[in-house]
Amino acid sequence: MNIVSGNMYVSSHAIVGTPDVTRASSFLLIFIAIAILKAVGVVLLARLVLQD
Repeated sequence: MNIVSGNMYVSSHAIVGTPDVTRASSFLLIFIAIAILKAVGVVLLARLVLQD
């Protein structure tokens, strides 16, 4: 969890010094990454529930 928040912190600081297009695409990539992690979490949770 610390690694993820650390990467978010670093990337958010890197985004500050970049043009708007790069900033927008970076936020989009972060959003997509979070969406994928949520989807994986839901699948794993469903798998655990189905096993029980």
